[in-house]
Amino acid sequence: MRGPAASIPGMHIILTAHDRDGQNRAGSVDMVADISGLTRREQDILRLIADGRTNQEIAGQLVVSVNTVQTHVAHILQKLGVRSRHQAADIWVQRNH
Repeated sequence: MRGPAASIPGMHIILTAHDRDGQNRAGSVDMVADISGLTRREQDILRLIADGRTNQEIAGQLVVSVNTVQTHVAHILQKLGVRSRHQAADIWVQRNH
């Protein structure tokens, strides 16, 4: 395998696609990252992100600074190989539903 997914440990490729009616067909690639590489605290924060919480709300709930949450979020994105909180939240939802 080549490309970004080839360099991310624990990354799996799932081939799925949908036509206009929502029917599956082969074609596009969705990546599902392995969250087992996240620390317990990172998993807690990812769960809260998936629940729609802001960094400030997460900081208040976990009794840490917003800067600490921002650092954890940066680590989460890097470990999952994604660029946004939304993508990270989607991975959490896929793994836990």
